[in-house]
Amino acid sequence: EKEVYDACYFGDDESRVTQELVTECLKVCQPRLCCFDSYKLESSCKASVGEDECELFGLCEQMITNDGGVVKTFIELDLKEFDDDDSIDESSTLKSIDESKSNSASGSGSSVQYPNGNTGIASSLENICSESSLKTLEGLQSCHNKCQTHLCCFTTDPKLAGQNCAGLIPAGCSAYEPCKKLVFPPAGTEPAVSPTALLTQEETEKRVYDACYFGNDPTRVTEKLVTNCHAVCAERLCCFSDYSLQSSCRATLGDDECDLFSLCEQLITENGVASDVLDVEENEFGVDELCIDKVAVNPNLYSACSEVCERRSCCFESDPNYSCYNLEKDWCDEYKACEVVEYNFYH
Repeated sequence: EKEVYDACYFGDDESRVTQELVTECLKVCQPRLCCFDSYKLESSCKASVGEDECELFGLCEQMITNDGGVVKTFIELDLKEFDDDDSIDESSTLKSIDESKSNSASGSGSSVQYPNGNTGIASSLENICSESSLKTLEGLQSCHNKCQTHLCCFTTDPKLAGQNCAGLIPAGCSAYEPCKKLVFPPAGTEPAVSPTALLTQEETEKRVYDACYFGNDPTRVTEKLVTNCHAVCAERLCCFSDYSLQSSCRATLGDDECDLFSLCEQLITENGVASDVLDVEENEFGVDELCIDKVAVNPNLYSACSEVCERRSCCFESDPNYSCYNLEKDWCDEYKACEVVEYNFYH
């Protein structure tokens, strides 16, 4: 740790970042720069060498971040290494990309078939929003991801009457009918107290805590906990939809009320909660960073871009009843860069 500090530390004084410092720091850090690759990439060594050892090299991360002035993100580092490797067979790389496209289009569990725009979303919604699926965190997250643009179809709370879009897009609301189960308490659960009931803030917060809290202990995440938590949270999951969507109710209800249901967010974030710092870090890489021209020659980048674009798959749906493009044009246009992996808008 001291060797890394002596070679690499420059604090907030950029004038200390000389060629000599960079050279010495890189010499010390080179064997462990793999600690700071995306955890999903095969090049990452954090899982094999352990977090304790990687943390000894913490200052090395500045070599591959914007502050370090070398490269902006792990993706750019990956691309830099690709560019510098004259031995790479481009034809074999492109073949890998083609195979990746084929797998993402027809692989097990996939609903995406591009570029013809047919995502098979009808059967997908029925499956991922089934009663059995909604008894798991993964199922709830997947259902919400597909449905969040159309939750406004099923608003019954008088407070949110102005946000109901059933009259605006009746065909779309009918197509997204399976999503209704997401915002109504699960069948067979004890009737949830309505958010409009006269409960104090403390009573509401305690009720959510009792139903949903599991801390950092994944063994407590049982089917019963997920179902009971869903029953309490169903009518306020709209608090955690993307803020810019019509289906988001945070602006209407206010932060104070939504924050009472803050534990509910674990139902609809990937894997319940971000399991570690790396999960959070990976979620920070945006579509414009991942979906760049070099996806054509980098299978890892192609896969990462496709995964990000799938989060807004309804934007690329060719069937107008399932497309959310016209309903949420600005939100969809944020993902225009997805065209590099053949996710195209149909409108």
